[in-house]
Amino acid sequence: MTLAAITGALHLDGLADTGDALAAGTDRARVLGILRDSRIGTFGAIALIFVIVLKVFAIAGSVGPQRYAAIYMAPGLARWAMVALTSGLDYLRAEGAGSAMLARDRRRNLKVATITSVIALIPVVMFHALRACMIAALVILALRSFYRRWLGGVTGDLIGAAGEIVETAVLIAVTN
Repeated sequence: MTLAAITGALHLDGLADTGDALAAGTDRARVLGILRDSRIGTFGAIALIFVIVLKVFAIAGSVGPQRYAAIYMAPGLARWAMVALTSGLDYLRAEGAGSAMLARDRRRNLKVATITSVIALIPVVMFHALRACMIAALVILALRSFYRRWLGGVTGDLIGAAGEIVETAVLIAVTN
């Protein structure tokens, strides 16, 4: 919850908006309208509850070094994942939360994010770190493919949702 407070729950908001947008189906204009809407709907609330409960159970179900490794790795890999997701996808808005990051050289951003993540994971060199990296990469490949087929690109909300999904997946993978 500390990360939610630090980021102003920005990524959780993206997750909620993405949950609501998924309920809209494949009508691209309607989906983009829902992603821009600041209100939360039923599917967004369910997505938030689901992710928060999964995170709490994952952290509560682990002990000692494994718990600390998960808490250390998950947020960093989630941030790497948001950069990796945008590499190779179009940004669907002329302006917005993700447009500033995507206006720059995306390949350079991905290289910097990857190098930073690898350096940050050196103190946690263990099987769990390798598993966490593989989970993060697989989730991002799946989300990139889904976003490309669903809408043809990403928005800031979709990027934030991806970060929350990867963070949750890493916490579950490392703590179990």
